[in-house]
Amino acid sequence: MPPDTQIHRSVLLKSITFFLCVVVLVIAAVGYVIWTRHLFGVNPEPQVNKYINALIGAQRTGSTTAAEQLAKQIVPSNPDQEAMVALNSRGAAFRQTGETSDLLNDVTSMKLVFSNTSVSPELRVEALDALMQTYDDSGNDPSVLNAIFSDQPYSQYLVPGDPLQSMRKLAEWSYGIYPTSLASAQIGNWYATQAAIDKDAKPEDAGYIAMAEKYYGIADSLATKETAESLDFLSTSRYMAYRSLQAQTEARFARINVSPYTTTYSSALQDAITLAASSTNVSFGDTLPYLRFVYAHSLLTVAKDSASSKEQLDVLATEMDNAPIPNANSFIRFIRNSQSGDPRVWSIVQTLEGVSPAFKAEVGLLTASSTSAQ
Repeated sequence: MPPDTQIHRSVLLKSITFFLCVVVLVIAAVGYVIWTRHLFGVNPEPQVNKYINALIGAQRTGSTTAAEQLAKQIVPSNPDQEAMVALNSRGAAFRQTGETSDLLNDVTSMKLVFSNTSVSPELRVEALDALMQTYDDSGNDPSVLNAIFSDQPYSQYLVPGDPLQSMRKLAEWSYGIYPTSLASAQIGNWYATQAAIDKDAKPEDAGYIAMAEKYYGIADSLATKETAESLDFLSTSRYMAYRSLQAQTEARFARINVSPYTTTYSSALQDAITLAASSTNVSFGDTLPYLRFVYAHSLLTVAKDSASSKEQLDVLATEMDNAPIPNANSFIRFIRNSQSGDPRVWSIVQTLEGVSPAFKAEVGLLTASSTSAQ
């Protein structure tokens, strides 16, 4: 066979091979499009968002098993969707088990969201705020605190022996990246708490009060902005946490006679209690016992109304007794952890035990069961 004929055949074979490869690739591409359309519709993005919205709904109504299943089924198509799945899965396992290990898993999950710089700043900060909420969910569990501040960059914000100030510094870090009403309320509440810890005036109280009022006002402004950006904000656990913290800040202002809060704290707490008790979002209900606890203490110490304080405590005792999974109830965990780790809070508990025999009996049962479990 002449050389030029061999060359011609070789070129022809290569051309045919290339053509067949192109055909195979086109068929594969068409097959992939058909497969994804079968799974998610013409455009997978809206369908994934639909599943995420279903996940959010399941979490809010307390359908934790459904939430866990949905989270496993969703295949995110971008970093923000992946972050949304993680953020809205937080707490689902813990609500079912009451196991601290599930909270520790949530800490790890939120850190992964925050460390992913491909995620939008708003969602990264939401993950940072969620770390503070996870500590609240744990009832101030020391092991959860340790997990949050176990590594850099978190460890630089740890104040040894002072969990509340550590959380304030975490909130300030969050606020510095992207200001939110929740972080602002957290900061303001810390300053108000410091000013109200002792009945005797301290030189630094004036500065604490000024800072508390500053961030109290900023939190309200940011909440208005966040609501304007999305009405769904009013249905989030972040909104309820903000409302709870603001009401508690007013109560602490009232305790040290800061106007006008001596006349507004009661309605602020009542409104927050009504919101928490009436919402179908189970996370709103998580704040309810804390609000009743603060309100009962305020009625006793500010209004000098022991009868009304007792009413709140009697209701609180019933709510504590009705908790389906006590270890998954953040307030019950808070009471238990306070007994061994927070003398200031435990002193308040003991004071309120003297007002309501029902509350005293419930605290006694819970702390006794905690001791026997250990």
